[in-house]
Amino acid sequence: MIVNLTSIFAANVDYKWRDAEPETDILAYTHEYRDSLYNGFGVTFQQGMRTFTTGKFLDNEVLVFEGSWGFMSAGWAKLVLDRDTTNSRLLISAKAMTNPFVSAFYKVRDYMYCIADLEGMYPFFFEEHLREGRYADDRWILFDNQNQLVYTHKKNKRKVEVPPFSHSVMTLLYAIRARELKPGNRFTINAFVQKKNYPIRFTCRCKDRVTTDAGEFDCIMIEPQLVGKGRVFTKKDKIRMYFTDDEYHMPVQVKIKIAVGSIYIKLIHYERP
Repeated sequence: MIVNLTSIFAANVDYKWRDAEPETDILAYTHEYRDSLYNGFGVTFQQGMRTFTTGKFLDNEVLVFEGSWGFMSAGWAKLVLDRDTTNSRLLISAKAMTNPFVSAFYKVRDYMYCIADLEGMYPFFFEEHLREGRYADDRWILFDNQNQLVYTHKKNKRKVEVPPFSHSVMTLLYAIRARELKPGNRFTINAFVQKKNYPIRFTCRCKDRVTTDAGEFDCIMIEPQLVGKGRVFTKKDKIRMYFTDDEYHMPVQVKIKIAVGSIYIKLIHYERP
Protein backbone atom coordinates (compact mmCIF):
# COMPACT_ATOMS: atom_id res chain seq x y z
CA MET A 1 0.00 0.00 0.00
CA ILE A 2 1.35 3.43 -0.97
CA VAL A 3 0.57 6.15 1.55
CA ASN A 4 0.46 9.75 0.37
CA LEU A 5 1.87 11.55 3.42
CA THR A 6 1.39 15.00 1.91
CA SER A 7 -2.35 14.54 1.58
CA ILE A 8 -2.58 13.03 5.05
CA PHE A 9 -0.80 15.96 6.67
CA ALA A 10 -3.04 18.37 4.76
CA ALA A 11 -6.15 16.53 5.91
CA ASN A 12 -4.93 16.65 9.51
CA VAL A 13 -5.19 20.43 9.56
CA ASP A 14 -8.98 20.47 9.26
CA TYR A 15 -9.77 17.00 10.59
CA LYS A 16 -11.04 17.16 14.16
CA TRP A 17 -12.32 14.74 16.77
CA ARG A 18 -15.91 15.53 15.76
CA ASP A 19 -15.25 14.03 12.32
CA ALA A 20 -14.08 10.72 13.75
CA GLU A 21 -16.63 10.42 16.53
CA PRO A 22 -19.62 9.04 14.52
CA GLU A 23 -17.61 5.94 13.62
CA THR A 24 -17.66 4.84 17.28
CA ASP A 25 -21.36 5.41 17.93
CA ILE A 26 -22.46 2.28 16.10
CA LEU A 27 -20.46 -0.02 18.40
CA ALA A 28 -22.58 0.19 21.56
CA TYR A 29 -24.63 -2.74 22.84
CA THR A 30 -28.41 -2.36 22.68
CA HIS A 31 -30.53 -1.99 25.80
CA GLU A 32 -32.09 -5.37 25.00
CA TYR A 33 -28.68 -7.08 25.00
CA ARG A 34 -27.69 -5.52 28.33
CA ASP A 35 -31.02 -6.57 29.86
CA SER A 36 -30.46 -10.14 28.62
CA LEU A 37 -27.16 -10.26 30.51
CA TYR A 38 -28.73 -8.97 33.74
CA ASN A 39 -31.51 -11.52 33.48
CA GLY A 40 -29.20 -14.34 32.45
CA PHE A 41 -27.00 -13.99 35.54
CA GLY A 42 -29.80 -12.92 37.85
CA VAL A 43 -28.12 -9.63 38.70
CA THR A 44 -30.10 -6.50 39.47
CA PHE A 45 -29.09 -2.89 40.02
CA GLN A 46 -28.21 -2.74 43.71
CA GLN A 47 -28.82 0.88 44.61
CA GLY A 48 -28.32 2.70 47.90
CA MET A 49 -25.57 0.38 49.17
CA ARG A 50 -23.48 3.37 50.22
CA THR A 51 -23.30 7.14 49.89
CA PHE A 52 -20.10 8.54 48.47
CA THR A 53 -19.15 12.20 48.77
CA THR A 54 -19.24 13.45 45.20
CA GLY A 55 -18.15 16.57 43.38
CA LYS A 56 -19.72 18.93 40.90
CA PHE A 57 -18.37 16.96 37.95
CA LEU A 58 -21.64 15.01 38.19
CA ASP A 59 -23.44 17.82 36.42
CA ASN A 60 -23.41 16.91 32.72
CA GLU A 61 -19.84 17.22 31.51
CA VAL A 62 -17.91 16.78 28.23
CA LEU A 63 -14.11 16.49 28.20
CA VAL A 64 -12.01 16.15 25.04
CA PHE A 65 -8.33 15.24 25.16
CA GLU A 66 -5.56 15.10 22.59
CA GLY A 67 -2.96 12.36 22.90
CA SER A 68 0.58 12.39 21.59
CA TRP A 69 3.59 10.10 21.64
CA GLY A 70 6.64 12.27 22.00
CA PHE A 71 6.13 15.20 19.64
CA MET A 72 3.73 13.32 17.34
CA SER A 73 0.01 13.90 17.75
CA ALA A 74 -1.85 10.59 17.71
CA GLY A 75 -5.54 11.39 18.12
CA TRP A 76 -8.29 12.22 20.59
CA ALA A 77 -10.39 10.88 23.43
CA LYS A 78 -13.83 12.16 24.37
CA LEU A 79 -15.32 11.55 27.80
CA VAL A 80 -19.00 12.31 28.49
CA LEU A 81 -20.85 12.03 31.78
CA ASP A 82 -24.64 12.25 32.08
CA ARG A 83 -26.90 11.91 35.08
CA ASP A 84 -30.05 9.82 34.92
CA THR A 85 -31.67 11.26 38.04
CA THR A 86 -34.90 9.34 37.45
CA ASN A 87 -33.11 6.02 38.01
CA SER A 88 -30.27 7.48 40.14
CA ARG A 89 -27.57 6.39 37.69
CA LEU A 90 -24.40 7.77 36.20
CA LEU A 91 -23.98 7.18 32.46
CA ILE A 92 -20.36 7.49 31.31
CA SER A 93 -19.11 7.09 27.75
CA ALA A 94 -15.62 7.32 26.30
CA LYS A 95 -14.34 7.31 22.73
CA ALA A 96 -10.77 7.01 21.45
CA MET A 97 -9.94 7.97 17.86
CA THR A 98 -6.66 8.24 15.96
CA ASN A 99 -6.11 11.17 13.60
CA PRO A 100 -5.72 10.68 9.81
CA PHE A 101 -1.92 10.40 9.94
CA VAL A 102 -1.87 7.59 12.52
CA SER A 103 -4.98 5.99 11.02
CA ALA A 104 -3.14 5.53 7.73
CA PHE A 105 -0.96 2.97 9.52
CA TYR A 106 -2.99 1.89 12.54
CA LYS A 107 -6.58 3.10 12.80
CA VAL A 108 -8.25 3.14 16.22
CA ARG A 109 -11.95 3.60 16.90
CA ASP A 110 -12.72 2.47 20.46
CA TYR A 111 -15.88 2.94 22.49
CA MET A 112 -16.55 2.37 26.19
CA TYR A 113 -19.71 2.80 28.22
CA CYS A 114 -20.44 2.38 31.91
CA ILE A 115 -23.55 2.53 34.09
CA ALA A 116 -22.96 3.31 37.77
CA ASP A 117 -24.85 4.21 40.92
CA LEU A 118 -25.30 7.96 41.25
CA GLU A 119 -24.98 8.20 45.03
CA GLY A 120 -22.61 5.33 45.75
CA MET A 121 -20.17 5.77 42.85
CA TYR A 122 -19.94 2.04 42.08
CA PRO A 123 -20.42 0.41 38.64
CA PHE A 124 -23.22 -1.88 37.50
CA PHE A 125 -22.22 -2.55 33.91
CA PHE A 126 -19.21 -1.83 31.71
CA GLU A 127 -18.78 -2.47 28.00
CA GLU A 128 -15.78 -2.01 25.75
CA HIS A 129 -15.61 -2.18 21.96
CA LEU A 130 -12.15 -2.18 20.40
CA ARG A 131 -11.40 -1.50 16.75
CA GLU A 132 -7.62 -1.21 16.50
CA GLY A 133 -5.95 -1.92 13.18
CA ARG A 134 -7.15 -5.38 12.15
CA TYR A 135 -8.00 -6.28 15.73
CA ALA A 136 -11.62 -6.17 16.88
CA ASP A 137 -13.15 -7.23 20.16
CA ASP A 138 -16.30 -6.60 22.17
CA ARG A 139 -16.24 -7.05 25.92
CA TRP A 140 -18.56 -6.60 28.88
CA ILE A 141 -18.33 -6.77 32.66
CA LEU A 142 -21.36 -7.13 34.93
CA PHE A 143 -20.82 -6.05 38.56
CA ASP A 144 -22.74 -7.87 41.30
CA ASN A 145 -21.89 -5.50 44.14
CA GLN A 146 -24.13 -7.19 46.69
CA ASN A 147 -22.28 -10.52 46.39
CA GLN A 148 -18.87 -9.00 45.58
CA LEU A 149 -18.69 -10.73 42.20
CA VAL A 150 -18.21 -9.73 38.59
CA TYR A 151 -19.29 -11.63 35.49
CA THR A 152 -17.29 -11.21 32.29
CA HIS A 153 -17.52 -12.12 28.63
CA LYS A 154 -14.55 -14.49 29.04
CA LYS A 155 -15.75 -18.09 29.31
CA ASN A 156 -12.71 -19.18 31.33
CA LYS A 157 -13.18 -16.24 33.72
CA ARG A 158 -16.96 -15.96 33.71
CA LYS A 159 -17.32 -15.30 37.46
CA VAL A 160 -14.65 -13.61 39.61
CA GLU A 161 -14.65 -12.59 43.27
CA VAL A 162 -13.69 -8.95 43.89
CA PRO A 163 -13.29 -6.60 46.88
CA PRO A 164 -16.35 -4.53 47.84
CA PHE A 165 -17.21 -1.71 45.44
CA SER A 166 -14.49 -2.48 42.89
CA HIS A 167 -14.40 0.01 40.04
CA SER A 168 -14.37 -0.25 36.29
CA VAL A 169 -11.65 1.67 34.46
CA MET A 170 -14.21 4.41 33.83
CA THR A 171 -15.66 4.90 37.31
CA LEU A 172 -12.08 4.84 38.61
CA LEU A 173 -11.48 8.35 37.26
CA TYR A 174 -14.55 9.75 39.01
CA ALA A 175 -13.70 7.93 42.24
CA ILE A 176 -10.39 9.83 42.22
CA ARG A 177 -12.10 13.14 41.52
CA ALA A 178 -14.60 12.64 44.32
CA ARG A 179 -11.84 12.44 46.94
CA GLU A 180 -10.07 15.17 48.81
CA LEU A 181 -6.99 15.93 46.75
CA LYS A 182 -4.33 17.66 48.80
CA PRO A 183 -0.52 17.29 48.74
CA GLY A 184 0.46 14.38 50.97
CA ASN A 185 -2.87 12.54 50.78
CA ARG A 186 -2.73 8.83 49.88
CA PHE A 187 -5.49 6.39 49.01
CA THR A 188 -6.03 3.02 47.30
CA ILE A 189 -8.79 2.15 44.82
CA ASN A 190 -9.59 -1.33 43.48
CA ALA A 191 -10.20 -1.57 39.73
CA PHE A 192 -11.33 -4.66 37.82
CA VAL A 193 -9.69 -4.81 34.38
CA GLN A 194 -10.70 -7.56 31.93
CA LYS A 195 -10.32 -10.57 34.23
CA LYS A 196 -8.56 -9.47 37.39
CA ASN A 197 -8.80 -6.93 40.19
CA TYR A 198 -5.90 -4.53 40.70
CA PRO A 199 -5.37 -2.33 43.76
CA ILE A 200 -4.04 1.03 42.58
CA ARG A 201 -2.29 3.29 45.06
CA PHE A 202 -2.46 7.06 44.55
CA THR A 203 -0.27 9.73 46.10
CA CYS A 204 -1.07 13.45 45.89
CA ARG A 205 2.33 15.06 45.33
CA CYS A 206 2.19 18.80 44.82
CA LYS A 207 0.42 21.78 43.33
CA ASP A 208 1.33 22.93 39.82
CA ARG A 209 0.10 25.23 37.07
CA VAL A 210 -0.76 23.60 33.75
CA THR A 211 -1.48 25.27 30.42
CA THR A 212 -3.28 23.45 27.59
CA ASP A 213 -5.39 24.44 24.58
CA ALA A 214 -8.39 24.50 26.93
CA GLY A 215 -6.85 27.15 29.21
CA GLU A 216 -4.57 27.63 32.19
CA PHE A 217 -5.33 25.72 35.38
CA ASP A 218 -4.11 25.45 38.97
CA CYS A 219 -3.72 21.72 39.52
CA ILE A 220 -2.87 18.96 41.96
CA MET A 221 -0.40 16.40 40.61
CA ILE A 222 -1.14 12.78 41.53
CA GLU A 223 1.05 9.72 40.98
CA PRO A 224 -0.65 6.31 40.70
CA GLN A 225 1.24 3.11 41.28
CA LEU A 226 -0.12 0.34 39.10
CA VAL A 227 0.77 -3.02 40.55
CA GLY A 228 0.62 -6.33 38.75
CA LYS A 229 2.79 -8.68 36.77
CA GLY A 230 2.36 -8.42 33.02
CA ARG A 231 0.55 -5.10 33.10
CA VAL A 232 1.19 -2.41 30.48
CA PHE A 233 2.53 -0.12 33.19
CA THR A 234 5.03 -1.42 35.73
CA LYS A 235 6.76 -0.12 38.84
CA LYS A 236 9.52 1.31 36.64
CA ASP A 237 7.13 3.48 34.66
CA LYS A 238 6.23 6.98 35.78
CA ILE A 239 2.68 8.31 35.55
CA ARG A 240 1.65 11.81 36.55
CA MET A 241 -1.97 12.96 36.52
CA TYR A 242 -3.03 16.59 36.90
CA PHE A 243 -6.46 17.54 38.30
CA THR A 244 -7.76 21.07 38.81
CA ASP A 245 -7.33 22.34 42.35
CA ASP A 246 -10.99 23.24 42.84
CA GLU A 247 -14.32 21.58 43.58
CA TYR A 248 -14.48 19.99 40.10
CA HIS A 249 -11.10 18.17 40.14
CA MET A 250 -11.28 18.13 36.35
CA PRO A 251 -8.52 16.07 34.69
CA VAL A 252 -6.31 18.38 32.65
CA GLN A 253 -3.17 16.45 31.76
CA VAL A 254 -1.51 13.05 32.02
CA LYS A 255 2.20 12.39 31.48
CA ILE A 256 3.35 8.80 31.08
CA LYS A 257 7.01 7.79 30.85
CA ILE A 258 7.53 4.25 29.57
CA ALA A 259 10.41 2.27 28.10
CA VAL A 260 9.56 3.19 24.50
CA GLY A 261 9.08 6.92 25.04
CA SER A 262 6.66 9.41 26.56
CA ILE A 263 2.90 9.69 26.19
CA TYR A 264 1.14 13.01 26.77
CA ILE A 265 -2.61 13.47 27.17
CA LYS A 266 -3.93 17.02 27.48
CA LEU A 267 -7.35 18.61 27.74
CA ILE A 268 -8.26 20.62 24.64
CA HIS A 269 -12.00 21.21 25.11
CA TYR A 270 -14.56 20.97 27.92
CA GLU A 271 -18.24 21.72 28.44
CA ARG A 272 -20.08 22.13 31.74
CA PRO A 273 -23.47 23.66 32.55
